[in-house]
Amino acid sequence: MNSLSLIWFYGKHMIALYLTALVGLTFFWDSSYLAYTLIGYVLFGMVGVEMGLHRYYAHKSFTVNKIMNRIIYICSIYAASGDPIYYAGLHRTHHAKADTDQDPHRPHEQPFLSWFHCNDRSGSEINWKVVSDLTDKEDLLFLAHHWFKIYWGSIVVAFLINPKFALFFFVLPGIIVLALSGLLNTVNHLYGYRNFDTKDTSTNNTLISIFTFGGGLHNNHHARPSRYTNKVKPWEFDIAGWCIKRVATTIKE
Repeated sequence: MNSLSLIWFYGKHMIALYLTALVGLTFFWDSSYLAYTLIGYVLFGMVGVEMGLHRYYAHKSFTVNKIMNRIIYICSIYAASGDPIYYAGLHRTHHAKADTDQDPHRPHEQPFLSWFHCNDRSGSEINWKVVSDLTDKEDLLFLAHHWFKIYWGSIVVAFLINPKFALFFFVLPGIIVLALSGLLNTVNHLYGYRNFDTKDTSTNNTLISIFTFGGGLHNNHHARPSRYTNKVKPWEFDIAGWCIKRVATTIKE
């Protein structure tokens, strides 16, 4: 998949997500359903993205049993962030080309667009060879070819059954997770503190780390990307790393 098709893929997904939220909130607002949004945010933000797409698939920082593998797989689908192969290709390219004109996030050049995942990636083709370790897995290949249909098909079915549940459990958490991921990829290359003198401009940000379940310890992560935890200092917050240590069968220290 070339970078222009990635822009198109993400563009139509993002437009559909925000339009669904806008229409849904207009006609189906119900504050009693906000608890579902919190649950979805934790499941899809922490288990789906930070534990799953990020540390499990992109960095292979830990292994789990078959049941936990399925849980991570399912939660990653509804994180609204693309399939594991797509995410890993994008993220591994970011690590390899951080803060250069080949960086797919381009936090310095296009910070606002990077926040909303719609920056121009035409100068940053992803080398799909970096995910060759994932493309030989049938379940991940299936998801790579059908993620968009699975994600939106599930939401349509959920809307037909209970539109409020679909809106508050799937759509709104997806937007929150995407916004926080984009904010992390932008702010954590612009503002914060550094524990390591890495070649890029990655920083740690405590507030973002709290809301991204430890992902905001970005400088720590860029310095030691394969570790299961981003925590270095005793006071740093990484709840995803804490959970990984308790569910994993093996971990990378």
